[in-house]
Formats: sequence, structure tokens, C-alpha cells
Amino acid sequence: MNGGDLKFHLYNLIPGGFDEKRVQFYAAEITLGLQHLHKEHIIYRDLKPENILLDDY
Repeated sequence: MNGGDLKFHLYNLIPGGFDEKRVQFYAAEITLGLQHLHKEHIIYRDLKPENILLDDY
């Protein structure tokens, strides 16, 4: 998978959606990021697929 945002990959590249393992990975990574922001007393209010960037790592 090349880079881009989550919305692009959901709606354009993968017709059947992501497999379960990939969904679990992305959900865990997003959750960890939000938990870190919460610990720093930062509220992130613009969480949407087009604001989540993906890469090959």
C-alpha cells in the first residue's frame, strides 16, 4: 500500500474494504495516538478518514 489518506484507500482502492487484521491495526494506532493527545490535555475534534494519513511502514 502506498501513502495517502484513509478515505482514499477506503473508497477508491479497496472495493471490499480492509481485512480484519488491517482494521485492528489501524484502530489500535489511532487509539494510541488519541490516548497520547488526551494525556497531554489536547482535544482533537476533527477525526475523519480524510485526516488520517497512511504510509508503507
